[in-house]
Amino acid sequence: MSESSDIQRTSAFGDPVLLAGLRRLPLEQGRGAVREIWAGEGPHHEPCWQLRIVDMRGPRGILSASAGSEHYVIGLAGPQVAVGDTRSGHVLRRGRVVPIRSSTIVFERPKLRAAGASSLVVLTASSPALAPTLTLQTVEGAAVMAAGTCGIVTLRDAVLLDDADVPGHAATLIDPQGLHRIRVASAQVLTLVQQKP
Repeated sequence: MSESSDIQRTSAFGDPVLLAGLRRLPLEQGRGAVREIWAGEGPHHEPCWQLRIVDMRGPRGILSASAGSEHYVIGLAGPQVAVGDTRSGHVLRRGRVVPIRSSTIVFERPKLRAAGASSLVVLTASSPALAPTLTLQTVEGAAVMAAGTCGIVTLRDAVLLDDADVPGHAATLIDPQGLHRIRVASAQVLTLVQQKP
């Protein structure tokens, strides 16, 4: 990473972390769990951003961060969810990242929905200028990752990243200074791309 933002690594570059194995913590309010994928810190080792999975099981949940934080949310699976601040919300459309310009994020889903969890990925930026951008990308065939890509999260399908196998439902850190190639018949991946200084 650049001098302005570093990922707190739980694995080496190219070493996939299975999402199912991540530690589950209770949602701040409501029924559900939170799993941290990665966290980043600023130049003085202050918390800068977090990438997490939120699994909602109830009709309403709340996740809070420090004052001045922002959230970026994308739906993965399960019944549809509305996300917003304490005043208003937006229904998540699959494949679209929704920004929440508030330190508190509220998740809601109708009570009369199909059973099961609603899974979402949340990028929380306590220092938005230092946080990477979150994008959902569809890859078909071979592609070169965008410059500055520092991590990918595979969803359903495995991919070949720089000639190494990355299983589905896994997260992998990659060197943002390098040129990385990804190959798959067809798959969606979440990418974290470092912002230019």
